[in-house]
This record gives sequence, C-alpha cells and structure tokens, in this order.
Amino acid sequence: MNRLEDITVDTDFLSIDTPPMHHPEATQQSSTRLHVREYSPINYNNRSEIRLLHILPAKTWDEEIRCCLKTVSLFDSTIYYEALSYTWQDLRGTIPISIDGMLHSVSLNLASFLRRRRVTLGVKKKPDTGEKKEADENAGWQQVKRKKMKIKTAVKASNSRLRPVEHKDPESESETVVIWIDALCINQTDDIEKAHQVRLMGDIYLNARKLWIWLGEEENNSNIAMNLVRQLGMPEYAADKVWTMSDDEILALDCLFQRRWWTRIWIVQELVNGGSVKPEGNVVVLCGWLSLPWSYIAVAAERLNVHNSELRQQLRHLQPIIELEDTRRNIYQTLFPLLVQHRGREASDPRDKVYGLMGLAVEGEELPGNVSNVSVDYRKSTVQLYADIALSLIHSSTGLELLKHCQGQPLDGLPSWAPGWPHASDYALLHSDEYKASGSHTSSVRHLREQSALDADGVLFDTILSVGELFPTGVSEPWQNSTYFMLNVSNCRKVFLDEYTGPDPYVIVGGRTRAFWQALTAGYVICTKEDCKDRGSRNIDSYLPRIPSHWKPRGPRKTGTDKTFSDSLAALWENGIYDLNASPFLLPSVVPDPFEHLRSKDDLGLGSYEDPKRPGLEKYALGRRLIVTQNGYMGLGPPETQRKDKIAVLFGSTVPFVLRERSESGNGFQIVGEAYVEGIMNGEVMEGIRGGEMRKRTFRIF
Repeated sequence: MNRLEDITVDTDFLSIDTPPMHHPEATQQSSTRLHVREYSPINYNNRSEIRLLHILPAKTWDEEIRCCLKTVSLFDSTIYYEALSYTWQDLRGTIPISIDGMLHSVSLNLASFLRRRRVTLGVKKKPDTGEKKEADENAGWQQVKRKKMKIKTAVKASNSRLRPVEHKDPESESETVVIWIDALCINQTDDIEKAHQVRLMGDIYLNARKLWIWLGEEENNSNIAMNLVRQLGMPEYAADKVWTMSDDEILALDCLFQRRWWTRIWIVQELVNGGSVKPEGNVVVLCGWLSLPWSYIAVAAERLNVHNSELRQQLRHLQPIIELEDTRRNIYQTLFPLLVQHRGREASDPRDKVYGLMGLAVEGEELPGNVSNVSVDYRKSTVQLYADIALSLIHSSTGLELLKHCQGQPLDGLPSWAPGWPHASDYALLHSDEYKASGSHTSSVRHLREQSALDADGVLFDTILSVGELFPTGVSEPWQNSTYFMLNVSNCRKVFLDEYTGPDPYVIVGGRTRAFWQALTAGYVICTKEDCKDRGSRNIDSYLPRIPSHWKPRGPRKTGTDKTFSDSLAALWENGIYDLNASPFLLPSVVPDPFEHLRSKDDLGLGSYEDPKRPGLEKYALGRRLIVTQNGYMGLGPPETQRKDKIAVLFGSTVPFVLRERSESGNGFQIVGEAYVEGIMNGEVMEGIRGGEMRKRTFRIF
C-alpha cells in the first residue's frame, strides 16, 4: 500500500517552455505485435471485487510504461487508490504499454497521463525537449513564452495553487501508483463483466482517495487559460479581472472549455461521486503540467457566467461546467431529472447515456423519476433499453410528462413515445407547473408489447392548418439570428393576423392580437420595470424589445409591436430572405441587432434567457414554429410540425401534443412533440368534455 501526498514543488519551475512530448512507441506500433491480453476473471458472487492498476516506476520519461493489475475488494478500508476521469477517444492513435508483461494498446491521451503520474515515482529526466514543434503550434507557444514571467509571478503570489505535477515522491522511488482506470481495469470485451463493474462505479469513485481529471496535453495556450482560471477561482478574486482580459486570453479560456472531457456522459458520475466527500485538494484538474483544484474551475465558471452577455457569447461552453457543479452539489436526484439535464452529453455507446448516470440516481419507488426495474445489461440493444426506461417512467409518478422529451427521434426502430436520449433538445421545454391542459384527469396508459405501442386516453382537439418558418435556436450565436428572429415574427404576424380570414376563437377573450403575442411567449407576460409593479399588466408593447435608438435616430423610439415597423420587417422577409441567408453580414445596415439591450439581465427588468421563471420573450419560440389550427387557435409547435398534424390533449399531461397519423386510414399516431396552444392550456378542453362539445377517445401511439 502506498499513500501519495499532495504535490509540493518549487513554483519557480513551470515547464511552460517545454515542447509537447513525443511518443516514440507511436511510430513503432505498426511493427509491434500486440499480444491478446487475458484478464483474470472477476468473481461475480463477490459483488465488491474490482481490479486496480499499479503503475511501476521508471528511470526516464521515455521508458516503456509498465503496469500490473491486482484484484481487490472494493470495500477493503486498508487499500489506498486513486481514480482517473479522462477522454477515451483519441484520433491521434494508440501506443502499446506493458500490463503484467503483456502488451496492451492504449490511447496517446491515456499514455500521456500515465507518464505524468509515473513522474512521482522518481523519474529524474524531464520530457524530451528536442522534438520539433508543428508549424501550427509555433504561434501559440510563442504567446505562452511571452506570458511566462507574468504567470510565474502570479503563481508565486497564489501560494502554489497552480503548479506543475513533476516532483519526487517524498516516501520512496520504488513504490507504485495505485489507480483505477476504467479502460484498463475492466475487460471491455466482456459485456457481463462490464455490466457488473459499471454497477460498482459509483462506489469505486466514491471510495477513491483522490480523483484526477485529465484534460490532455498543453495546447492552444492552455497554460494561460489555467492561470486565468486560478485567478478567477481564488477567494481573493479581483472582479475587474474579467473586464481586463485580452482577446487572446478569452480565446485560450474558450479553447480550454471546449475540450472533449467536458462533453462526456461518464464524467458526471466520476466527478460527482469522486468529489463528493473528498477534501478540496483531492479533486485535481490536470492540463499539461499544470493542475488546479476542481473548486477553482467551478467558481471561475460561475463568475464568468454572471458577467456581461458579450463575454458569455465569446465563452460559449460555460453551461456544461455549471451543470456539472449543480449536479455535484445536488446529489440526491432520481434517474429521470439526471437524464434530462445531461441528455446532450456524448457517449461512444448510446446505452451509456443511461448506464453512465445510474450510479448517481437515488433509489426508492416512492421517489418521482425513479427507475426501479431497469439494470445495467450490455446484452440489451439501445432501442430496447430506451423503451424499457420510458415504460418504467410512464408507469411511475413521472407519467406522460415523459412524452415532452420525445422530439426528433434519432434511432431507427425506437417508438415515438420513448425519448432518444443521445440528442439534446433544440428548444426549451415548457414548464409543467405553469400549465394544466388536462385539468385534474389522471393518465390512463396501456402498453401493447407485441406492437411496441401505447394506448392513451385523451381528446383530439384540432388539426393544424398553417405552420410558420422555423425560429432559430438562439439569438446570441451567431449574432444574425436575432435579425432572423425579428423578421420571422413580423412575417408570422402578417400571415396569422393581417391576412387571416378564418374563425377567431379569441374575439371575446382579449382579441387575436393579444393571443398572437401570448402564443409567441408561451403565455408568459413580459413587462418593463414600471409595468411589473402591476402584476396584472398585459402591456403588449413590452412583449418585444424596444428598437435601439440608432435604428431611427431622428424619430421616436418604437417597439417591435408597432404595426408600421412590423409591416416593413415583413416586407424584408418576403423580399430579402435570400439576402439574409446568402449575405447575412450585409443586413445590419437595414435591420440591426434588436436584442442588443435584451442580453443584459437588468435591462427593462426582463428575465434572462437562462431564468426559467422569468424568461425573455424569445425563450419558448426559439427552435419552434408558430402554428394556426383549422379553428383559428394559435400556438407553438416543435420543429418537425407539419400541416394536417393533430393537436391532442392526453389525460394526465400538463401540455397538449402534436400527433401525426401513421397513414391515411388513421391507423395509430406518432408523437411529434409538445405544443403550446393559446386558449387550451388551463383545462378548457376538459370543460368541453363536460359540456358535450368534445369527446374522449383512445390514441394508439407507435
């Protein structure tokens, strides 16, 4: 047993000048015969048995990486081991290492970490500095060199919080590093063993004495970025640092936060369990030769996120970091909210979108969102796993709320009622606590296993007559999306209001114009600071952002609801849509950014885009389409919505759904996605059943 102490080094040594390490084995792998390594079997009856990797010492940096595997009991309190969280896939290739005397292929990314971790065992030679640098890296390294003295000074002043990893082990030069690494400690070719070990991963990371987060080699000025994170994350944080960052520094941060580690599904469990009960210094983020406690990363991301929106647009990858920290702090969650929050993360095996989170989910049948009858089984197909998860959730307290997450199904053979978790949502989901479309009715769902279908009771409300153009998924990136949004809104207003001649269900409930803006904002009232003093205010003029004064410097300020201005935008939509798509950067002279002022949280008292309780007007329209039904109802539908699709209210759901008939004969439906329909979001359809105007029916959903 060995126990490695915290890293302590002379902060005068920063290997900023050291070129990237070459990998001599990588050039030899084509001529090296890799032996097929046989793993000693795991005893499945012993539910706590795992393997640990022992990294053996070496005399030089380039010496072959040698390791051995030992089988132990996970709950043996006398065992000290660490755990690694890193990125598996490496397009640069693989190299062989020795495990128990047999050659085993590992990615260059993993090999880089193993060499660095081995340094603690007494390697006295620094990495080879004779490797010629690639041409496209020269500029980045020169920038690092220019920053060297500045970084050194800052590091000294921070009491070695940012520090290189290379040091001499204080205890011995011959001990091994004991660490758990999934790619090496699990037989990846044995699905039964994988399932057994994945079930233990929560405890494996929980019991590890230290968690290493390996982001990869130094590149794209990551040393500068790591130093910035240290400054932004330290307690004596200087608020003006954010405002004084150069473009190069911001770019370095963005490159660091774009690394693939942040996007992986497995890191959620690894970080949450690996960092939940450990002291701050025992969760270490390592990039190149520099390391930081995880807490500095989390605090820096939060501080960057609350600053001006222009900076947030440049740092586009803060949200995954904030979500990670949110999950780490809120560890008592069932599987369903975890799936929803992290559905956009990547996994080489789509089944791991579920299995990678099961080790985090708390158990208990009485808990909402719990899945009690699904276990890790790599013999099960992805489609079958997703269907089983969906059925378990539908028959739990989650009920038909699950169907809100069924959108743009990416998997062949997956029923439309089962969410395809590999893809993030293209639009913000409607908040269930704001609506009650089915009133007090409870769900009535039956599963037809042989047909992979569900029978659900509800009401067929209406048929979609007209569908607007798709709104962009954001108004900040790229910037021209805000112009596109405004043009689309104005065109929809012209088509759905000015040119509409069909039935009008809103004559006695505020008028069609008001209903249009309500539909656009999914029923939320957006108001100015003055308007918000009166909670009952329905000031339509505050629904769209005020037009910046530089649009009409000689005239009165107008709002986006001004009909004359709206008509001119609609004309631009009709006559200039080609220009918008082909030459969007020519448009600012005609239609400048209408959301320029909206990106400030305090401006006009409007809610921020990220705030679910006080959304900006565009939040629920983004990524959706405006729709009109045959009876004149207006609303928002998912991007796949088509004419002749149906609007249905299913019992037990808080929102309506867009359904599509499978054939002209009407033999069953498919879920297209959730919808907002102004005028039926508060149980009005259920009142229609009681009044005899509407009838209950059963929908067979495939």
